[in-house]
Amino acid sequence: MEQYGNTTTFNVENVLRQNILSSQYFERRCQSLVTWEQVVDEIYETVDHVEPWMSGNARGPSSAFCLLHRLFQLKLDANQIKGTLDHRDSPYIRAVRSLDTLPPHAFVT
Repeated sequence: MEQYGNTTTFNVENVLRQNILSSQYFERRCQSLVTWEQVVDEIYETVDHVEPWMSGNARGPSSAFCLLHRLFQLKLDANQIKGTLDHRDSPYIRAVRSLDTLPPHAFVT
């Protein structure tokens, strides 16, 4: 599917992107997820908010944004994107995917 915007940074702000790429969670867990289904399962298991940064005193990237970045890297097809947006198991699965930067015509079928 056509990507909208920068295909290297995925339009993620630079400081956040660098923190995602250097986080232990992204390096150890997210990079090991090689399918769309695995990422969706991880969102279901770990995401409890969709803010870019972890809550509390820690200033690391949130699991939601780490997993969103992993979804960007996987270059999902239209069916996978629609499946994520329509997913019924968790509102966080839909919320993470809705943060994507797809062109508006991508949502019209």
